[in-house]
Amino acid sequence: MLYLGKRLHRAARSGSPAESLPVLRRLLKSGVVRGHSLSSLFAQRAIIQRKHLLQLLALEAGHGDWPGFRRTLAGLPPDQLEAFDLIVREAGYPNHWFATYEEAEHFAHTRGGRCLRVGGQGVVIP
Repeated sequence: MLYLGKRLHRAARSGSPAESLPVLRRLLKSGVVRGHSLSSLFAQRAIIQRKHLLQLLALEAGHGDWPGFRRTLAGLPPDQLEAFDLIVREAGYPNHWFATYEEAEHFAHTRGGRCLRVGGQGVVIP
């Protein structure tokens, strides 16, 4: 996850709108960064810190904060950590996260996608 945070941080601070705007939109939508429009955040993208991206990853995974998410990751067995690698490599953004694996299975069954177990949660990737 730290590697993904580093990649997102680099993209968010990039001068290329094609690289930075998708990440900046995610930051604004999640509420990690407030009080900015997309254009003003792009103009001031140097204010984005790694902690903002780690918080974003935690929120998108259904956790309230990065420290709690990090503890959860530390307690996962290696086979479940591989699910995160798969999500990073094959799925883009957005992914559909669910509180339980069963909810994710139901979603995947009705709308399609591949369901993965991540801790007690489930994620559906396209």
